[in-house]
Amino acid sequence: MALDRDIAATAAQLEHQRVDDLRRSNAAALFEGLLMATANQLQPTQQDFEARVDILRRLEYLIREIDVCKGLAIKPFGSFLSNLYTPWGDLDITLMPLESAPLSRSKKTKILKSIHDALLQAGGAIRVQVLFRPRVPLLMFEDAWWRISCDISVSNTDAVFKSHALGLIVGMDLRCRQLIFLVKCWAKAQCINDPKMGTLNSYALSLLVIFHLQTRNPPILPPLSAIIGQVGASADGFQYLSRIAEFTERGFGKGNTSSVAELFVSFFGQFSAVEELWIQGLAVCTFRGQWGDKTTTDPSWASKNYAMLVEDPFDLSENCARSVHQGSLQHVCKAFRLSHELLCDKFSYWFLGKLKETLFRWPHASPRPCFHPSRPGIEQLREHASLNASRKNDRPEKQKKGKKQVKQ
Repeated sequence: MALDRDIAATAAQLEHQRVDDLRRSNAAALFEGLLMATANQLQPTQQDFEARVDILRRLEYLIREIDVCKGLAIKPFGSFLSNLYTPWGDLDITLMPLESAPLSRSKKTKILKSIHDALLQAGGAIRVQVLFRPRVPLLMFEDAWWRISCDISVSNTDAVFKSHALGLIVGMDLRCRQLIFLVKCWAKAQCINDPKMGTLNSYALSLLVIFHLQTRNPPILPPLSAIIGQVGASADGFQYLSRIAEFTERGFGKGNTSSVAELFVSFFGQFSAVEELWIQGLAVCTFRGQWGDKTTTDPSWASKNYAMLVEDPFDLSENCARSVHQGSLQHVCKAFRLSHELLCDKFSYWFLGKLKETLFRWPHASPRPCFHPSRPGIEQLREHASLNASRKNDRPEKQKKGKKQVKQ
């Protein structure tokens, strides 16, 4: 494929071609009812919420008895704090010091080891382990009662701030929260929502959705620079709320009347169109609300050989898709491409139950494919639909031939 020098411009051009193909079909209209019903059925229940609150409460009680944890408070972050969590999602927790004094890495490690020992002694947790990661030391375990995986870090202030800010941003338009939830459910079903296996984390998936809404015509969300302000400048939730209120009062995004189903389909159209550009250095930049590349992103990325670039709007030096490598990128791109082809195939909508099962592995308890699957489900569904279509078209001809034979 011949590429222009300006990779970002090429990405925009390819995406517009793919969206035009979508608009010529009636896929989005047929998909609306099924998609919204699925979203409602997959929403976390009150029990899912109370289960996470119960885990936080029991952990808070546990650390009270640990001397090294004195002066620390338990704070959730991630999708639970942003209200973007799924029933099967992990619970991210950090221990925040009540005083502003920074904690050394050795101190953080000692705290996590103490909690590790206390969890084993108290029971109620399985698969307990401490990971001494270069970036953030982590304690991982699964709650034995609720079967929810938990990750505990220490003094992860930035993560708490980002989670809170992200929750405010996605609240600007109801479609954003709904679309993020659906994409996360889809990604989990396709096995591309696990950074430990070289695929995308939930934060990166959320940024992909935000970027998609920023690049609609007219845009649904503004560039995040208009909300965050200057990179590195201090800001708080109140400043974000006031800036968001200004956009809301102006009716920003209301001029775009696309439904969630239309946006869901065009989301796959946008990112499947640029499949061959990731290796060229294409970057998702929600801070500017535009495609970028290695010439417009952090200079340090050029030497790190990243397979996929998703810029963190709160820290432009961070690549939120750094877990994706060359091998897993093919799997991620294939999931986007096959899902888009499926959604734009009119024959898929003859079998809505099968379509739902293929996209979301419905029901939720059904088996999920292993890592790097061949994805026969989507391909077989397309073949099944085409076969039935050909049989339906052949039926009248056979009936006519039969009538002619009777007359003779």
